[in-house]
Formats: sequence, structure tokens, C-alpha cells
Amino acid sequence: MSNAQSIRLAAIEVQAVAYSDLTGSFVAMGAAMPEPIRILKVNNTTDSDIYISFDGVTAHDVIVASTAMVIDVTTNKSIEQGMFLATGTIVYVEYVSSPTYGTVYLSAYYAASN
Repeated sequence: MSNAQSIRLAAIEVQAVAYSDLTGSFVAMGAAMPEPIRILKVNNTTDSDIYISFDGVTAHDVIVASTAMVIDVTTNKSIEQGMFLATGTIVYVEYVSSPTYGTVYLSAYYAASN
């Protein structure tokens, strides 16, 4: 069996931050990534734009209210190839203006061997 056939997509548990837990300062969206992440999705179901940070200090991206962001960096590579969101990375979120409903969800996917 070739290496490509022995790779499967695996997911971490969904992380969520309710609108009432969002602040004007960065809040961690769960624990550190346990694996090198190939696909990251952040779904903003709140009525506020949000900032995403990968260091808890700097706003690296914005996700408009009621939209999502997908970062797909290495879907079509082998387990060792490509660029990844590093193991140990924590994703942070803060609001642009105070939301009144919704949740921010984080989904992340990595490559695993069979």
C-alpha cells in the first residue's frame, strides 16, 4: 500500500466560545493543538465581527459576523510534507463590538496514519 493510501483525516474535538464569554481581549478557544493542523475552520455565528489571533496578542485576521473562515494549508500533501499550524498552537478570539447572541466554533483537522 502506498503512503498516500494510508493517510486519513482526523479531527480534534470542536472548541466553542459563547457570545457571553467573548470580550474585548483575546480569549483562548480551548486547549493547544495536539497535532500539526492541516485544516482550520472558525465559524462565527455571533452578530459581531471577531478577531482571530495565533499568539493571544496580535489580531491576525477578522471574521465578519455570521460567516466562517477556513485555512486549508496542506490537504493534498503526505503526512510529512507541507506547511502546518504547529502542534501547541492556541487560537484566540476577541470581539470587535459586543455580540448579543451566537457562538464561535473552532474545528481543526490533521493527518493520521492508519
